[in-house]
Amino acid sequence: MTRRGWQCAVGALEIVIGALGLVGVLVGQAVAEEGVLEIDQTCATSSGCFSGDSAGFPVTLTEGRYRLTSDLVVASETQSAIRVSGSDVEIDLAGFTISGPVSCTGSSGATLACTPTTGTGNGIERSTTSIVGVSVRDGAIRGMGSRAVSLGEYSVVSRLQVSSNRSIGIVVGASSIVRDCVLSRNGTSALVSGDGSLVLRTTSSLNGGVGLSTGDGSNVRENASHDNDGDGIQTGFGSLLVANLSAGNEGDGIQALGRSSAQRNSLRANVGFGLHTVTGITPSAFRYNTFFENIFGSASDSVSLGAVLSAGALGGVVGGVVMSLWGGFKRRVHGVLAGWIISSLFFSLAGVGDWLPLWVAAMALTSLFSPLIDGSNQAIWQSKVPPDLQGRVFSARMLIAWITNPISPLIAGLLGDYVLEPAMRVPGGILPSIFGWLTPPGPGAGMGLLVFLSCFGGVIAGVAGYLNSSTRNVESILPDHDELPKVEAAAN
Repeated sequence: MTRRGWQCAVGALEIVIGALGLVGVLVGQAVAEEGVLEIDQTCATSSGCFSGDSAGFPVTLTEGRYRLTSDLVVASETQSAIRVSGSDVEIDLAGFTISGPVSCTGSSGATLACTPTTGTGNGIERSTTSIVGVSVRDGAIRGMGSRAVSLGEYSVVSRLQVSSNRSIGIVVGASSIVRDCVLSRNGTSALVSGDGSLVLRTTSSLNGGVGLSTGDGSNVRENASHDNDGDGIQTGFGSLLVANLSAGNEGDGIQALGRSSAQRNSLRANVGFGLHTVTGITPSAFRYNTFFENIFGSASDSVSLGAVLSAGALGGVVGGVVMSLWGGFKRRVHGVLAGWIISSLFFSLAGVGDWLPLWVAAMALTSLFSPLIDGSNQAIWQSKVPPDLQGRVFSARMLIAWITNPISPLIAGLLGDYVLEPAMRVPGGILPSIFGWLTPPGPGAGMGLLVFLSCFGGVIAGVAGYLNSSTRNVESILPDHDELPKVEAAAN
């Protein structure tokens, strides 16, 4: 190559290098303009990581994008690691870990135990309920005093490993996405998400409660949930469950409320039903599901209802036979009031759990006392009302007693669907904090609470009858109709 050719080649190379340098400068400026703020252990504990954040945990995020550049270690179970105080914040853990002092151990969800046993610190939390649209990705959160992630509506949580947190692993609000996460050995449930959520390719195992729990209208696909101390998967009304695996859980494999559809799921060796569709008057649809060795059988929609109703019928028959042989209390008012109290107490058991044998026993014992109540009540009325007036009196009495029958299902349905079910769906609200020990939060808890409170009202009515002397002594205050002439003659 000639000297001039070398000069031309060198000049061209210099131009290329200069162009690449200019591109590098422009790219660097573009990255800088993106404003990705970095978080590490040193700035978190010593000086604050950026404007608006002070030294010490939690690190406060206000807006924009953030990235971890080291692990974050929180020393106390009462401290949170990161607090989000603005909407639409993006957090990239970049493969690092947020960790706390809690340790949860156990060979299964049923034997899981966490120490310390109390704590309030979360891995990532929001400062107020108005914060929405937060995304978290690519890392691990473990050992926190309460939850790993506690966020609101429109959240996106992806590719996280969440383990050994004392309470729930991940809590997100409505219209959120949780995907490609691994949730294990968390103290209670692994995941609780709001209505309209998408849960995709997420594994939950060995957790101390429900594996995956979603609200109404959720899409639950290609997840695995096994060996949890509760149902494997729970969904609200009108949800879609496709191609999930649920095995070895202490509750049902899948529990879905009415209007839901379950397709191509594999349900194996769960202590409850493989597929438990809690339908009421809003049936669900399921097909192409695979069942194997579930303790209570394959699907419970008709099976559980038939078992409960059959137990009630059998209890009524036994109670009728006993009443025919015995005849009831000498003071028949005890049959009404005591029977009402006892049967209401037994029926309340149907509202405090989701275990089929408990429902069967509750319905059988409740029906066992129905003949005593009805027989004693009818005997009092027939002995006090003259035969020539019984037709009119009894028809008026039945009208008063049954006038609420067409109204009460409407009230109960609206109260359950729109008040109690939403309020009891997610832990932490007012009703779950009061009644959570009776009806654990989740799908169906609101209806269970409605049953319990209604039965408690029956107990109160029976006790009030005993406390009211006119009711308690009605048999002695009112003479029998065949003794009424003697009473009138003696009065004259």
